[in-house]
Amino acid sequence: LDEETKQEINAALEKMESNLLSYKSKVEAATTLAELQAINQQIIQYLKDNKDVIKQNITSAITELAEEATQKAEELKQKIAQVLTLLKVTCPEQKTTISTLESQLAQLESEIATLKSAIQTKNTATMKQEIQKISQLSKEIVNNLKIIEEACL
Repeated sequence: LDEETKQEINAALEKMESNLLSYKSKVEAATTLAELQAINQQIIQYLKDNKDVIKQNITSAITELAEEATQKAEELKQKIAQVLTLLKVTCPEQKTTISTLESQLAQLESEIATLKSAIQTKNTATMKQEIQKISQLSKEIVNNLKIIEEACL
């Protein structure tokens, strides 16, 4: 996360922590049921008032991570395309693995498109899923590249 996003999230969390500690102190100091009910109503209202801020901070953080994942995936996609072009010429005996890499490249392009769409629509659930899918697919691609490297180089 960039520093500004981190600071915003930390500030919101620190404010919430401060308010919850204040709530705890008030609860401990309460001497009547009426006082306790009033304190509970205050904290309930505070949480209701701030839930959108909390959600927005979480959405911002996930979106930033998704944008970073998109950028890294795009870089990987370009490198794979370049390597595939070279491998087809220098290592044609690895046709099966090269074919697998081509399929994985197409899948990576699809996952990137889905992630970009999720970023635009602020769909955090889909962003998290796509980040995981891209991460796993990237690992598989790297493993296949290692197989070809060991066989040809």
